[in-house]
This record gives sequence, structure tokens and C-alpha cells, in this order.
Amino acid sequence: MAEQVNEQWARWGAELRRLRKMAGKNQTDAARMIHQSRQLIGKMENGTRTPNRDQAGALDEGLATGGVLLQRWRELSGTHDVPDEWNDFILMERAAIEIREYQPLIVPGLLQSPKYARTILWRRALAEEQVDQLIASRMARLEQLNPRTELRFVLDEYALTRTMVMPEVMAEQLDHLVTVVNRHGIVLSVVPHDIRRPRVGVCGSFRIATMADGRQIVHAEHIKGMVLIEKATEVADVSNQFGDLQVEALSPDQSLILIKRMRSDIP
Repeated sequence: MAEQVNEQWARWGAELRRLRKMAGKNQTDAARMIHQSRQLIGKMENGTRTPNRDQAGALDEGLATGGVLLQRWRELSGTHDVPDEWNDFILMERAAIEIREYQPLIVPGLLQSPKYARTILWRRALAEEQVDQLIASRMARLEQLNPRTELRFVLDEYALTRTMVMPEVMAEQLDHLVTVVNRHGIVLSVVPHDIRRPRVGVCGSFRIATMADGRQIVHAEHIKGMVLIEKATEVADVSNQFGDLQVEALSPDQSLILIKRMRSDIP
């Protein structure tokens, strides 16, 4: 299958090629700057691979461009107000044909209501202006996806009952979940508290993005940030775990019934 060219990123790649040649470097030289293969540089220059933020910065440094590539990367990514560790995934989710996500502790960002998002971000001790910018970015993410992108989520019931969130905020969030699931055809499954089988989802949250060319990319969270997983065997392991979690969870219809019941229990 021929790899799809992204015209916007092809222009970024053309700029990389121009700056590389001006610096008297070949593709192998550029590949060493980001510790990747010459073939990947070629794909970046042709617009069939999107660079991440660190790669753009490393190429700027190696080619002594004065920051041109990173600035252009920021303009194309449209993620100026998003934390650096999220940039790569947000770019990928916009290009994905399917996104699967597991969250044991909180409602996924794509499904958060404004007040819930503010509560979560407030706990990160950010300035009010930063919180406002992040909420605006978060609320826009779902609408920026391809409308044909399949979205599948598995949540622990605990994520919907955490006492850190005020009842009125959780009421809004539960209403929001029902609305977005119905409006966007999202598949949402909840793993109930009383599951009797051994839990498989003890690894923390993760997301699997499937791209148009068949590639699958995992973002997994850990205590110090996020890790990107692209090795096929490791991605397959994570994908299998997501399937196991779906088996443990209630069906989508049962999950919506549970969410509506939880909402009715809030005065």
C-alpha cells in the first residue's frame, strides 16, 4: 500500500530538505541528529511521516537553522497551548482512523466536560490563564477529529465515582458523557467495581491510534510522563490487553444504563 502524502507536512519536509542541503548535509547526517534511519528522513521530506517536536528541535540544532523547523512545526501542529508531551498524540489522533483508550482513574480528555476538565487541571497548580487555554484546546479536540474516526473507550467505574470531583461537576460530566456518546457514535464500556475476575488493567492508562496506512501507535502514561510505543509486538500486547478489558467491561448499552443511574443518584 502506497503511503499517503500529507500536503502540509510535505511542505515542512521540503523546507527540511532545503535547509539540509544548505548545511551541506545528506539524509544520513540528518538521521544521526535524531537517532533514526535515513529512510525516515526521506519520508519526512516527502510528507509521508510527521516529525515530532523533539525531532524538529534536534534537526534545527543539528542544521543550525535558528529554530525555523520547530517554529514551522508549531504552526502546522496547531498545538501552541498544549503541553509538549501531548503534542505528538494530538497530531496523531487527528490523523487516526481509530482511537482506543483505557482510563482507570479519570474521564478521558476527549470526553471531559468543561467544569470537570477545570477540576482536573486545577490540581496541577497551573496559572488561571494556562488552565483556560488548556480547557479551550481540550474542548476542541473531539470536533477536530475526522468524523469517520472510530472511538472506543474503556473506563473503570472508579473514574466516574472519584470523590475529588464535586457532585455538581460529576453530574455535568455524566450528562456530557451520555450526550457525546450518542452524538458521535462513541463506543464506551465501563468496568464495574464488582468484577469477579482478576483485573487486567493494572498498568495505567493507554491509548492506541490506528493510522490510515495500518500503523498502530501507543501512548502509555507513567509517573513521569508518557512513552511512545511503535514496536509491532509490543503494540500487539497492548491491543490484546484492551480486548481483555472490553471482555471484563459491561456492554456499551449496559454502560450507558449504569451512567444514567449514577447520574440519577446525584441530587
